[in-house]
Amino acid sequence: MTSRSALSAARAGSNPVTLLYFAALVTSLGDTIASPVAAAVFVAAVGIASLSWQVLLVVLGAGMRRKSGAGLKRWTPVVGNGIVAVLGAAIIAHALA
Repeated sequence: MTSRSALSAARAGSNPVTLLYFAALVTSLGDTIASPVAAAVFVAAVGIASLSWQVLLVVLGAGMRRKSGAGLKRWTPVVGNGIVAVLGAAIIAHALA
């Protein structure tokens, strides 16, 4: 993994939104993870899943960067941001309904 890829993975892993989501998820589980062993297993599983997802994104991004043309590089962020905006608007609309 290059230093740029490692930096991207580290930034994504320390994303405050991810940390807030994780905190909300843990508090909503209540008695499900009441024992210290269950809590440790849960935290380990979330960490492994998050790390594997970030590694997959870094690997796919690196592969696409090498093989993609200028058009794809220009439109990928536009499409990705558009998807995020639409999903965010849907969540807000659902919350206000």
